[in-house]
Formats: sequence, structure tokens, C-alpha cells
Amino acid sequence: MASSDQSGDVAWNGPGTTTAAAKLGPRFHRSWADLNGHDPVAIYRILTRFYGQQHRHYHTLAHVEDCLREFDAFQAAHPTFLSGEMWHAVELALWFHDVIHEPRAGDNEERSADIFEAIAAEAMFPTHVIACVRRLILATKIDTPCPTAEEQVTIDCDLASLGYAPEIFKRSGAAIRNEYGFLPDRDFTETRRAAFLRLSQRPRIFLTEFMRLRYERQARANLAAALEGL
Repeated sequence: MASSDQSGDVAWNGPGTTTAAAKLGPRFHRSWADLNGHDPVAIYRILTRFYGQQHRHYHTLAHVEDCLREFDAFQAAHPTFLSGEMWHAVELALWFHDVIHEPRAGDNEERSADIFEAIAAEAMFPTHVIACVRRLILATKIDTPCPTAEEQVTIDCDLASLGYAPEIFKRSGAAIRNEYGFLPDRDFTETRRAAFLRLSQRPRIFLTEFMRLRYERQARANLAAALEGL
């Protein structure tokens, strides 16, 4: 059964979302405090309210947890791929990249970046850090031309679930369908087919060698099976 806080605007719908919220809190507190950000507990409460909205089934804190797990694996395997500051910027971008997710809207990434920018400015983060994180959040929106190394890492972590085991990939698809429940089946199928075709026709789904070796083959198999079933 979904539960909500006293404001009534939060429901933990995604599988493992409440677990993710509890597990990820201390990590966010440390990451935010590393930039001398004030009151990380209050900021994390804002994040949990957004990621726990009732209409969310895939774009929850469980998705953020997946992204951070990929981030950790990448950083552990190739610690010098990015500078320390850029690794930190990528992590912050992953925390905020889906903070706004309104299925009917086309500007979710811009609004997510706006929220990060407003909160980070209030916390008096360095302006170059704010600009960098904003750029990384926006990079998750569409096929970014000539993405930088840090943009590549951010994008690949966000797309990693394309290469998960088939049963997990199917569950993710069902969760996304629930988020777009207002769309008739035909419209959703056409939209989904177009997105999958665009991804499958890329020379490389994943932009970094690390993530290609990790997930490219399974991602292509998942997309082919999904297109066949649409």
C-alpha cells in the first residue's frame, strides 16, 4: 500500500523506493555538505517529495539509486577519467536530473536544472559548479552533439537500465507505461517505437567504452525484442 506524508503529495510507488530513500539519505547529505551546502536534510526532503510523487513509477529514487550505482562502478574502474570536481558535478546532476518529471511536459530537464540552480545558488555554491551541473542535467534531454566526457558519463548512467537483464528491462517498461497511463495504447506504442528506433540506430548506444563493454550488447538485444513486440 502506498503511504504519504502529512502534506499528502508523496506516495512511494516504485519498487524499492522507500528503501532507496532511506539508503540514499546519508549519501546525499555527505555529497551536499562537501560543497558547504547548508541544511542537506531539508534539501533531501525536497528531493524525496518530488521523486515520491504519486504519478511516478519509474522516475523515482530507485532510478537515482541505479544511476549512482553505475556512477560508482565507473569511478572505481576509471578514477582518472574525470577530475574530482567533475565526478562531484556528475553525481549532483544524477541526483537532480529527474527531480521534475511531468509526463505531459516537454521541459522537464530545464525545470529540473532550474530547481538545482535555485537551491544551489541559495546554498552559495560556486557559480562555475552550478553552471556545470546545469549543463549536465540538460545533457540528459536529447542526443547531445559532441558531448564532453562528463556529459557522456551522466548520459550513460541515466541510460544504463537499457542494458539490464531482460526481466528488469521489461519491468522498467511497464513502470514507464504506468507513468503515461493517460495515453491511449496506440499513441504510447508509436512514441515508444520511435524512441527505441532512434536508440537502436545509433552507432553506439553508450558513449563511453566502460559502459559499452558493460551494457551495449544486452541493450541492443532488449531494444530488438521490445521493437519486435510493439
